[in-house]
This record gives sequence, structure tokens and C-alpha cells, in this order.
Amino acid sequence: MSKIALITGVTAGIGEACARLFAQQNYDLVLIARRAERLQSLAEKLTTEFGIRVKTLTIDVRKTYLNGNVYCATKYAVDSLNKAMRIDLLQYKIKVTGIHPGAVETEFSEVRFKGDQERAKKIYEGYEPLHAQDIAETIWFAVSRPPHVNINDLVVMPTAQANTSHIFREG
Repeated sequence: MSKIALITGVTAGIGEACARLFAQQNYDLVLIARRAERLQSLAEKLTTEFGIRVKTLTIDVRKTYLNGNVYCATKYAVDSLNKAMRIDLLQYKIKVTGIHPGAVETEFSEVRFKGDQERAKKIYEGYEPLHAQDIAETIWFAVSRPPHVNINDLVVMPTAQANTSHIFREG
């Protein structure tokens, strides 16, 4: 049986970095994103470059954000779901891991600020945020542990960030 990874948000940022990393590790992929053309282009590149099977689904969930209330609530819900799934899947030896990144410089802020690139860039001024590849490698680390090891939860922050509201900015 081949290994399969389902990855969302794959047309940019963390999702795209994960798709590339898992393809390099010879995983077949189920890729989900809202931008159909970029999704198809990525799927074709990964199939050609790595010889893996790729299934794509175009889904747009951008309207779940506005002021972040639903986004934050879904993060909390996913944490609860992860805990419940660990119990339900225990007998099947299926790992469930929550990766919780701090400030990561991706297109997320541009989407959040409706394409306002200047406003999005200000989020990351005065410190070095995490990069998509940092989180992809963290996810890969969790997934690639031996069968007897599961990392339940992992919080990853840039050195300059203590929590969601405390970031040390130079200058």
C-alpha cells in the first residue's frame, strides 16, 4: 500500500511547501485548494517530477475569515477534534498530530487584507517570521517518526514571538 497525504491550501505557502516535501518522499497526494489553475499546475509538476499519483479538489473556504472569529473558533474545534480522533483511532495505530505555527510569512496576510500587499508586509516588519518551508519540515518531522512515536501537539514560533500578541520588533 502506498502512503498518501491529504494537504489543503496547496497553491501557496505552507500547503505548497508540504506538497513538494511529501512528493519528494514518494507520497501520493490528495491536494485541496481554491485556485483551480494553480492547483492543476502544481499537480502536473509534482506528477512529472516525482512520478507520484495526485488527486485534486478545488474548494474555496475564504469566506470562513472576516475578522478572524470563525477562523479562531475552527482552530479550537480542530484541537478538540484531534483529541477525540486520537482516542477513536488508537486501536488502528493511526497518528494524529496538531502543528500550531506562529507568525509565518505567506500569502495568508495578503488574502486577509484583500490584496493590500503593503498592509500585509507590515505584519512581518522588524523581525524574521517563520517561512512556509520551516513548517513543512516540522510537519515532515512529526510524520516521519517511527511507528511507535506520535507527537500530539507542536507549537512553533519565530524566535521573536512569545504568543499571538507579543512579538519583539527591532527598531
